[in-house]
Amino acid sequence: MLKLFIFTLFAFCEVTLCYSLEKRMQISDALPVQFWLTGCETYNQREVCGIYQRCFCQPWQCDDIIKIEFTEEDPDRDYFLKVVNENGATLEIIALTKEDIFRTQTEFAFDNNSFESSLSGWSQYSPSPGSSAGWNWNDPSSALADGTSGTLAQTYELYQNRPSPGIYTKWPPGTYQFIVRVSNESANGSSPLSESLEVNGYNTLGVFAENATVTIERGGGYTEYTVDLITTQGYNYFAFEFFKQGSSSGSEVKIYIDSIEIAEYPLDYSTTKHSLSFIPSDYNICDQQIILKIIDDSSPEVDIASSDCLDIKTEYECTNLITYSSNRDFAGLIYTDQSPEAEFYLRIPSVFYHERYPEEDRSLPLSNSQIINTSGQIKAQRRLDVFPVPDYFHKKIQLALRHQTVEIDSKQWIREEAYSISEPQNKRYPLKKGLVWLTERNFIVRNVT
Repeated sequence: MLKLFIFTLFAFCEVTLCYSLEKRMQISDALPVQFWLTGCETYNQREVCGIYQRCFCQPWQCDDIIKIEFTEEDPDRDYFLKVVNENGATLEIIALTKEDIFRTQTEFAFDNNSFESSLSGWSQYSPSPGSSAGWNWNDPSSALADGTSGTLAQTYELYQNRPSPGIYTKWPPGTYQFIVRVSNESANGSSPLSESLEVNGYNTLGVFAENATVTIERGGGYTEYTVDLITTQGYNYFAFEFFKQGSSSGSEVKIYIDSIEIAEYPLDYSTTKHSLSFIPSDYNICDQQIILKIIDDSSPEVDIASSDCLDIKTEYECTNLITYSSNRDFAGLIYTDQSPEAEFYLRIPSVFYHERYPEEDRSLPLSNSQIINTSGQIKAQRRLDVFPVPDYFHKKIQLALRHQTVEIDSKQWIREEAYSISEPQNKRYPLKKGLVWLTERNFIVRNVT
């Protein structure tokens, strides 16, 4: 029985019939490995009346890079890859890395940003309450921190969580611009006679995080100050604090805030990418058949999805490794804004040998009854003959060849002609051959007269 395993991720086998997920998981068919959600029959498990059952194990070499990737709309879940042998014994459990993707347009604004009738929506914090002036609502519509009675030189931090959060509860990372309308009536102290406005991003109040600061001059009534803050991670809170510049001795802070607006903000959360690249030989996995399982971080662990078998050998004859990538997201794979640039690898049972050099000529008839060639070109093509594989594996090959960059045998190729699948003479046989002519990207010879 021929055993060659395929690893394409099959996203949804009708979730209502298979494993039920609280959040939506998307596993691309263009992945190098095929996964089925728990509760769905894998290709090798499925029995169809009138069709022979022929197991298929995807070929891999011990030093191949096997890359796994999927997305899920839940930033809080963690996943692991569990590698088991033919007998079901666990060989390795490897953590998948996760990356939150931010691509959704959302309008951000603070609740009660102009303090209409109270400080509702805002909270305040100080690591040293006795030496900081607290915030109070000031009629008719402002927030006031007055430290004149206690000779206090700094304010509490006035902070707010993200209002009305969805799945992602934090302020997303990126570039923010805050416009704070302030009146600084602080007094006394030594030069410089000015205060600082500091905007902090916090996950835990009081624990140092990213911040930005501007100078607030004394007197002159209400003035708008712009604070630009670039964050590299999501934060639970944005906090606003005022304090004396230079020596605070003898200074008395008195700050009115009329409004706090968010003039510029980044894109919001879209999904979370979970990914892993591993080389079997790095884990002493070689010359054996394995199954890959995606499990979550619950206790006891829960199987989320499973592959069919992968056949790992030191050297796999009559196979070719396709390296494929794209400049933008394609077929459910994440490529945009990835560093380093993402590449995937797919080993297929095939022969990549036969060549041809199709020509194309253009001619022009002249008035003297003669014809001249005006241009001509020749291409280099090679035929990829795919051995019998299941239908889903043909789909995987087609998606790989549709990428912007395709490399086989250290050369780049493009697909200009249709990928054909041969129907077997026996209609009950489930494995089929494939064929496609590929054009060498960097070999087109032209001649223009």
